[in-house]
Amino acid sequence: MGQYSRRRNAERIYERARRELSRETSRKAKSRVNWDDLSGHELLTLRHEVLQELVKEGVKKAGSRKKLERQTNITKRAIKEILEEGRDTIAVKTLERLLDFLNEPYDSVNKDIIAIGGSRNPDAIKNPRLPFDFNTPQGATIIAAALKDGWIDTQHRFRYANLDERNKKRVKEAVRAVFGDIASPFIEKEGRGTAIIEFRSYAIGEALEKAGVLVGRKAFHPYRVPEFIREGSPEVKRAYLYQTLMDEGSWKPNYIGYSQSVSIEKKLTDKDREYIKNCIDFEEIALIGTRQYIAPITKDLEQKIKEENPHLWKVIKDSKPPNMEDENKMLEDLCGVKGNIKPREIYYTEKYGYRVCWVARIGGKENYDKVIKGIGLDKRGKHYD
Repeated sequence: MGQYSRRRNAERIYERARRELSRETSRKAKSRVNWDDLSGHELLTLRHEVLQELVKEGVKKAGSRKKLERQTNITKRAIKEILEEGRDTIAVKTLERLLDFLNEPYDSVNKDIIAIGGSRNPDAIKNPRLPFDFNTPQGATIIAAALKDGWIDTQHRFRYANLDERNKKRVKEAVRAVFGDIASPFIEKEGRGTAIIEFRSYAIGEALEKAGVLVGRKAFHPYRVPEFIREGSPEVKRAYLYQTLMDEGSWKPNYIGYSQSVSIEKKLTDKDREYIKNCIDFEEIALIGTRQYIAPITKDLEQKIKEENPHLWKVIKDSKPPNMEDENKMLEDLCGVKGNIKPREIYYTEKYGYRVCWVARIGGKENYDKVIKGIGLDKRGKHYD
């Protein structure tokens, strides 16, 4: 067992390091995230008797507390607190070193981790369901929510903005099903068109990042649907597409569609900006706290840009979100229907610059019925006349 455990732990450490060195958005997402995939400074709360026994074994094997400190970097103070004062917390990196020294596999302690976060931390995940499994309908729901109306901020807090109580309830239940017992999500702002719920555990945001969700604003970075979802079971695909349409979609008889915006700021030349400013007619729309300028991409405007500024049209065409292609393929696999993905409008805000809004449309009664049935959408749900 000892040599096997050491080798398996080493393989997991190597794989984690390899992933962390590869920052491109196409990196392979993990469908299952265990405690040792989290940052080394994350605190784990173990059953005290289990942590105490592990440290006792370490001291015995090393020959003394001082030698154990040299072998694992567990401080003498921490060893004393664990053995004599009832301390039950340990950092991820420290626990890894201790288990490596004892030749024990990392997942051997999964059942004994009673919280991720300090025992007094109100945002800790209690009774965590390790490893966190995203290759489930609940996991796919969270991934879709995080990629659509949600996001991970730079402090790795998972936030979800939606006014629909059914959506908020579904996301809350999915988070608890995948992660464990969590404190009631904090509602940051309600009313005036939005309501943001926030899951404050760093581990939740970090695990979502490992599972393929980008940190920060998604409009500035193209992304793919994680492979384990786009190649997953019908139930997993269905859950992802259902949440996608509940967040971003609308439907009425014989029509289903959803949209996504992508920044083109970094691809524009000075010539492109001058052309947009002088040759495209924008309509000003007042939004809460800002102003937005929109130009629908009609057939006439498309033809005009192609003829007068081919580079700008290439920028627009190349901004097609790769995740929408993935979702279209999933839709075809599940329902036998493909959407028509087109750029709908180019728009500008002073804060974020120029973006292109893409839309995926599905038309026709037969296709409409296939999608409603295949995904399980309620015709009385997001039904706009």
